[in-house]
Amino acid sequence: MQTVLPLIHSFGKGLCDDGIETLVRIGGLLGESFIVKQILPLLRNVIHFCIDSSKVTKPEPQQSWNSFALIDGLSALEGLVSVLPVKAVLRELLQV
Repeated sequence: MQTVLPLIHSFGKGLCDDGIETLVRIGGLLGESFIVKQILPLLRNVIHFCIDSSKVTKPEPQQSWNSFALIDGLSALEGLVSVLPVKAVLRELLQV
C-alpha cells in the first residue's frame, strides 16, 4: 500500500506545487479521519523539524532547503484547513 510519505519527502525541493495540491486532494477524498491520523502527524513532524533545525548554524544550501520545506509544509497545512475544521487542525498540531 502506498502512502503520502513520498509527497512529504518532496517538500523543499522545488517539486512541491503539484505535491501539495495532490496531498490536499487526497485528504479531501479520504476524509477527516485520514487527515488527522495520517497527514497531520507527518506535517507536524516536518514543521517541528524545520523550526528546530533552523536554530542550528548550517551551510546556506541546507538552510535554504529547510526554509523551503517549512514553506511547503505550511502551504499544505493551509490547504488542509479548507477541508477540516480549524479547531481540529489546531488540536492536532498543538499536541506534543
